[in-house]
Amino acid sequence: MDTLFGPTRTEGPPVVYGRVRRWRRWIAMLVGVAVLGAVAGFGAYLIRYQPLTTNAAGPQSTGDLTATSSAGSTRTVYRAIYRDGQTIGYLFDLTNNGPWGVTIIGVETPAGNTLLRTVAVEMRRDGRCCGADPTELERFVSFSLSPQEQKLIVVRAEFDNCVGWAAGTVQSFSVPTIRFRVLGVTRRVQLSASWTIQVRSPPDADCPGRSG
Repeated sequence: MDTLFGPTRTEGPPVVYGRVRRWRRWIAMLVGVAVLGAVAGFGAYLIRYQPLTTNAAGPQSTGDLTATSSAGSTRTVYRAIYRDGQTIGYLFDLTNNGPWGVTIIGVETPAGNTLLRTVAVEMRRDGRCCGADPTELERFVSFSLSPQEQKLIVVRAEFDNCVGWAAGTVQSFSVPTIRFRVLGVTRRVQLSASWTIQVRSPPDADCPGRSG
């Protein structure tokens, strides 16, 4: 009787193939963890990212202002005399010092029972600073600010609401809160300015509607 022999089959050791598969899974997991960590880290960076600064600022007023500064201080305090219904303006610049462009989407001025009620927020048409000629201004709308680009913002307000403030009470105003968007993330920031406007609530005789 003839005996038939089939071809000899040669297989690698199962242990080696199992180790290779496990190493591949571990490498894939490590790469995934690294990618997730990088994404989370960049997201946290964007949440804290704040490229805006303000350098030139100050009040524009048709009323009475007295400027004072303490010895050794770079901050100037402008004391405004409350004149019910009279308007006052203050301006500041925004500069983008970051590597990416941003979109300025809002200027949040004090609202509600405040001694200076905002009546208009405007901006200069070009990127120059710091004149605020009315012919060079337009109503504030969202705008893009490229790296190292500058924009002048003007806030116009009216003395109001003295009835809700006791005579002699002081309220301070400076650069409003700015809302901006960068790489799809929206942020709010309160910039530090070198000036403050202080408004003192007037005596009863100068506050229409308040009884003595």
